[in-house]
Amino acid sequence: MSSWFFESTRTPRLHMMILPRLAMIGSLFVLSGPLWAQDDLFDAPGGFFDELPKVDPEEISQPLDENPLIKQLLEHSRRGEIQLARSVSSLARVGRWSEVDQLLTEISQRQINEATLTSMYDEIGSAIYLRIKQHSELSDAARKALDQIAKAASARAESSDRLRQAIAQLDSTSVDAQLASRRILLGGGNTAVKELVTAAVLENPPASRDSILRVMLQLSEDGIDALRQLALYGTPSVRANALTSLARISRQRHIADFVTALHAADADSAEKESASRALEQLGQGEPSRGAAIQLLEIEYGDRRDYARRVDNDNAVTTLWSIDQQRTGVTHQPTSALIAAYRDASDAAARLRRVGSLSPDMQGAVLATDLAYRILIDNDWGDSDQVESMRKAYRSGARGASLSSAIEDSISDGNHAATIGLIRLIDTDDFTVLDQNALLGASGALPTPLVQAASSPEPQVRYEAALAAARLAAAAPYAGSSHVKRTLAEMHKLRDEPLAILVETRPDVIIQLESILASLGFDVEVVGSVRELQRSVARGGDLRLILSKTELSDLPAIEMIDIVRRTERGRELPIVLYGHKPDSLAVERWKALTRWIERPVSVAGFDGVMDEISRRRRLPPLSIIDRQRFRDAASQMLDGVAVAN
Repeated sequence: MSSWFFESTRTPRLHMMILPRLAMIGSLFVLSGPLWAQDDLFDAPGGFFDELPKVDPEEISQPLDENPLIKQLLEHSRRGEIQLARSVSSLARVGRWSEVDQLLTEISQRQINEATLTSMYDEIGSAIYLRIKQHSELSDAARKALDQIAKAASARAESSDRLRQAIAQLDSTSVDAQLASRRILLGGGNTAVKELVTAAVLENPPASRDSILRVMLQLSEDGIDALRQLALYGTPSVRANALTSLARISRQRHIADFVTALHAADADSAEKESASRALEQLGQGEPSRGAAIQLLEIEYGDRRDYARRVDNDNAVTTLWSIDQQRTGVTHQPTSALIAAYRDASDAAARLRRVGSLSPDMQGAVLATDLAYRILIDNDWGDSDQVESMRKAYRSGARGASLSSAIEDSISDGNHAATIGLIRLIDTDDFTVLDQNALLGASGALPTPLVQAASSPEPQVRYEAALAAARLAAAAPYAGSSHVKRTLAEMHKLRDEPLAILVETRPDVIIQLESILASLGFDVEVVGSVRELQRSVARGGDLRLILSKTELSDLPAIEMIDIVRRTERGRELPIVLYGHKPDSLAVERWKALTRWIERPVSVAGFDGVMDEISRRRRLPPLSIIDRQRFRDAASQMLDGVAVAN
C-alpha cells in the first residue's frame, strides 16, 4: 500500500474526509447496475417520461360514507358529547357540512347540561363556531343546537361568581393567575364591567383599585358612565369611592362631578374630601358655590341641546343605572335618543343637588327630568309618581312656578316635558291661587296651560285641554273657547291617524289614496289650498300632508307658508310631488318639508317616513289613545252642557 495512505491515517481531519467519499463511491457501484441496463434514458420502454399507468376512476372516487377519515370522525362522535363536539369542529374544518348538520341535529335532540354544553363550545372553538353559524344551509335543528351551546358559553362567561373570583386574582403573585383572571374578565362583556365597577367603589376592594380600573377601561369605557351614576345617585360611601375612581381615570374630564360633590347639601365629609382632593390635584383650587353652579349650568345646557338634536333612529347604546341598593349598577340596551335625554336629566340632577337655583333654572331642571320620564314611559303620571315628583321639587311643581315651566317648555318645543308638567296638575290638591296661576281666571290673556290646548302636537293639546277643563270646573277663564274647540276636535277623533291629500285628478287620487291607506292613514282629499286650510284647522290626529305642486289657486310655496302659520300645521310634515318648484328651499321651514317623485307604491314613501320617525320625540298616538281621548272629551263636553 502506498505511503500516502498511511500518512493520511496519521491526520484525523484527512481521515474523516476520505472515509465518507470511499463509502459514497462504493454505493454508486452498487446502484449503478440497473441504470446501465438501459442505454437511452429517453427510449420508449421503461423511460422516465413514460405515460402513467392507467387507473380505474372508480378506485379514486369513494362514496362519502366510505371516506376513512369521515367514518372515523363519525364513529368518535358516538363516544360522548365532548368527542361529538370535536368531530363537529373537525368536520367543519374540512367543509363536510352535511355531517356537521347531522351531528348538530343530534345535539338538539339530547338533554345536555350547561356545563357540558360549555365544554362543547370550548372544543369547537369560537372561530369554527362562527364559521358554522354563518353557513347558510344549516337546518333549523342544527341552528337550535348552536344557540344552546352559545347560550351556555355566554352564561359561563357572564357568571358573577366566576367574575368576582377573577377580580380577586388581579393582584395575584402568580403571573399565570393574573393573566387567567384578565382573560376571564375581558370575555365577560357588560356583566364584567358591572362587577368591576361594583368592586371599584367598595371600601376594601378585592384587588387594588388601579388594577380594577385598568381592566375595566381595557374592556370598555362604559364603566366610566356607570361610575358617574354611582357618584351622583349612590350611597354616601359609594359616592366617595366613585369620585376617587373617576379621579384616578381623569380628573379633567370629571370636574362637574367633583364640584357637585363639593357643594351638594347631602354630601358627607368623605365625599367632600374626595372631591376636594381631586380638585386640588388639578391645581385650580376649590370653586365657590356660584362658580360651581355656573359650570354645571353650562354642562346642563350642552347636554340639553344635544338631546334636542339627536335623531330618534335605530342607534342602540348601553344605559347604566344604579341598582335598588344604590351600591352597584345595572345595564340595558336603549336608543341613542333615550341615552341623550338621560344625560341631560343627570346634568339637571347635579344642579339640583347643589341647590340655590334661580326660579327659571328650577323650572328647566324640572322640565328636563319630566321629559326623560315621559320618553321612557309615555304612560307616566300615576298618583305615586306624581306625589314623588312634588316632594322632590316642592313649590316648583305648583301654581306660578309650574305655569312658568309650562311656558318655557312650549317655547322650547319640548313636547315630552310639557306633557309631564301638565300631568303634575292636581285638581284636588291645588289651592285657589294655584288654579288662578294656571288658568288666569282674572287675566285677559290665556295662560301657558290654555295655550298648550292649541299645540301643534295632538297629544299635548289633548292633555292640556282636559287638564284645563277639569281645573276650571265650568268657571270662566281667558281662552276657554280654544279649550272647547280642542275638546270638540277630540270628540270627533277617528280610529286611524289622518293624512290630507291635495289632488284633483281622479286616477291619481285613487292611486295615492290606496298607498296612504296601506301606510295606515285615514285619508281626506281636498282640491285647493282653501280647502286644505280648513281641514288643517279642524285638527284631529293629523300626521301628514301630501300635495301636488301644480295647485289651482296658489303656488306650492305659498301653500306651505299658509299651513305653517296655522296653530295645528306649524310642525306638520308636508310632502310635495310633481314638478319641483325652482324656489323650494326646504331649510326655510323648521318642520319637515320634502319634495319626492310621485309615489307609485308604499316604497316611494320609505325615505320620508323614516325621516319623520327620526324627528319625532313622542310615539304616535295608538288607536287606544285616540279612543281614550275621544271618551274623555265626550264626558267633559257632557259636563259642560249640564253646567250650562
